[in-house]
Amino acid sequence: MAKRPSTPVEAQPAMVEGRRDLPLVALRETVIFPEMIVPLQVGRDKSVNALNAAVAEGGPIALVTQRRAEQEEIGDPSELYTVGTLAKIAQVVQLQDGTVRAIVQGQGRIRVHGFAHTSPYLSALVEELTRTSVLERMCGPLCDAILGTQRSSTVLEDLESRNLLVVPPDRRRD
Repeated sequence: MAKRPSTPVEAQPAMVEGRRDLPLVALRETVIFPEMIVPLQVGRDKSVNALNAAVAEGGPIALVTQRRAEQEEIGDPSELYTVGTLAKIAQVVQLQDGTVRAIVQGQGRIRVHGFAHTSPYLSALVEELTRTSVLERMCGPLCDAILGTQRSSTVLEDLESRNLLVVPPDRRRD
């Protein structure tokens, strides 16, 4: 199996206001989460080209599930879910029938803000997200269950009132 080259520093995509432009593969009926290691078989020309571009750049790829699995061509970001996964490409094998088999590992969550271009492959402007599901579910009853106490709601309210809780950077607080 062919391995992708190591990532030179100069090959990293440029950051623009916390966003960067990455090759994107639209997934059908598949969701890849951070930390998952998954084999992908890719056959659509734009997806094959996106994988090849990411390997050539030595960088990551955006993996985002499309809303309608039967849809062949993706031309607009609204045809994809807005949140996907930033993935590292571990291995790529070009098959004789033109398809590509790749092993990818999810690295983190991303939000798609639009397409930079749609030919010869999809390239999306993405923002990396850092919020974790544990922070989203923190509540008094859950803390009581974990700590074996009856006063977690009061403690959490006190911490919130004194502005001592960590707020994830991707959650807006007005």
